[in-house]
Amino acid sequence: MAEGTVPSPLRSSVALATPSSAYLRLEGDDVFEVVDRLVTTDLYLQEAQLRQSLILDDEGLIVADVIVGRDEDAYLLVIDGPSRQRSAELVAAHLEGTGTKATLLHESHDVCALHGPYAWELLGEWLGPDVIGLPYLSLFRASGALVLRTGRTGEYGYDILMPRDRCEALRADLERRGGTFDLGVASEEEVHLAALENGFFNVAREGQRVRDPLQLQLKWRLSKEKEYRGSGAVRARWEPGPSRRVVWLRSDAGLEIGDAIELEGVAIGEVVAAAYSTIRGYHLGIAAIDRSLSCAGIHGYQRVRAGERAPVVTLAPPVLNNLSLHVSPQRHSYRDRASFVFPSP
Repeated sequence: MAEGTVPSPLRSSVALATPSSAYLRLEGDDVFEVVDRLVTTDLYLQEAQLRQSLILDDEGLIVADVIVGRDEDAYLLVIDGPSRQRSAELVAAHLEGTGTKATLLHESHDVCALHGPYAWELLGEWLGPDVIGLPYLSLFRASGALVLRTGRTGEYGYDILMPRDRCEALRADLERRGGTFDLGVASEEEVHLAALENGFFNVAREGQRVRDPLQLQLKWRLSKEKEYRGSGAVRARWEPGPSRRVVWLRSDAGLEIGDAIELEGVAIGEVVAAAYSTIRGYHLGIAAIDRSLSCAGIHGYQRVRAGERAPVVTLAPPVLNNLSLHVSPQRHSYRDRASFVFPSP
């Protein structure tokens, strides 16, 4: 940790955030076929299981980052990238002529998120102990709320959807219990930084400058078996592979989106995401670099901006030793944290 840095609640206790994602529930006689054609991953989902996926355009480029989940005979979609209105329109256009209907859960529910190494403990005291054992990428209903474990920060993370008629009471109870955990607030910028530090794809960040899932190393979200929008275009690029590929990098001199990356005076790529990591004490970014050169652990590259050059080092995320890797719900509690010695980040 950088000297003098005080860890944020997201990294040390629990932080409350307000997601801007669109939350939709799709149901109907042909819902499986409809959702299967919409998202890029295979829908081999057990009850209450979630999976990371994408929605592409006809050119095989990313339109939205998606988490898809099975909820009894229905499917849930958590969509990031487009606005909530645009996400609803995108899904509605796909549903035309089908027997599937979409419910906009973000209109009937109040949505919040809890992130942090002790988010599980506060959540358990708030909504009941059964949620503590919720596996990553799964959903659960507790005290009338829908809980999705979808954290993208490297810490325990949960999205909570509360019915409007119960929202006021649930939020008041959360605030009352949160004092014991030094509950803080995490801005969208802070959540995005945490995702960058841990290697999570962010459609609102690098996804704005690089939309090819192959360049973004998101091939694992693409089915090779089924047809979906843009699948033909993706498969045409699959075998030759992308000309560039993203890689994480650090700099002590600063990084900005659009900075050129050079090797021995030759341009090999550009910075597509950048932020300052206060906990690490250096500038962290993502660059799209010529594929043969996009490897971690290289010290010979330079960041170039307006003729000024500065060295950069490529690396592999995560760049933190997240506290959530060491906090165990079976052994630890925020109240007793002083009695345990954890590794430094």
